[in-house]
This record gives sequence, C-alpha cells and structure tokens, in this order.
Amino acid sequence: MDYAIALAQAERLTLDFLHVLPKLTRRHQDMDDIEGRQILARAETRAADAGVSKTMRLAHGDVTTTIAETALKQQCDGIILGLRGASGWKRLMLGDIANAVIVSTGLPVLVVKGNMAMR
Repeated sequence: MDYAIALAQAERLTLDFLHVLPKLTRRHQDMDDIEGRQILARAETRAADAGVSKTMRLAHGDVTTTIAETALKQQCDGIILGLRGASGWKRLMLGDIANAVIVSTGLPVLVVKGNMAMR
C-alpha cells in the first residue's frame, strides 16, 4: 500500500484500491468484511494524506478473477499486488494469486514484497 501510494505520488497517478474477499460462510464473511473495510480505510487515509487521487473497492469472489476483471473494467494501466511476509501455506497461496493474476491479464503487474519503501 505504501509503495503504491509513493509511486502514485511521484508519478501523479490515480489509485484504485481493491480488497477482494473469497466467498466464505456468512459468519466468516461478516468478520472479513469488517477487516477489509478497515484495510481500505487505512489505505484511503494514507493516500489522502499524500494527496493521491483514489477510489476504494471491497469485492467478494475469486481473488484472481476479480482483480483481473476489475482492472479491465476500470481501464487500469497496470496492477500493483502486495505480498506480505507470510510463511508456509499463506506464502504459497499469495504467490499462487500473484502468478495467476500475472498470467490472466495483459496489463503490467508489479508485485511488491513486504514493506518495501519507495526510495
């Protein structure tokens, strides 16, 4: 998030933040919706503080498909994906999502690992 904001600030880009939640049982979905909204609220605040134009989206569905379809629908110039410092199964899943997005879109995809700072 911070890398995307710094890049947008430096290059005068508009960001379209998207947080995708896989479809889960209703009980888990409510908790995930709250967490997703909190993540987007932090991103919105940071982008606003940096003077970056942005839109915020919370979506449900297949993560890879939703990212690729949203980028196409919103006529994005590229996709920035963040990979957190996960280990084990989560690392495998996040890597699989990034790889799947890369092969499912014709757009440039930038994958940012961890808390990379704009230099």
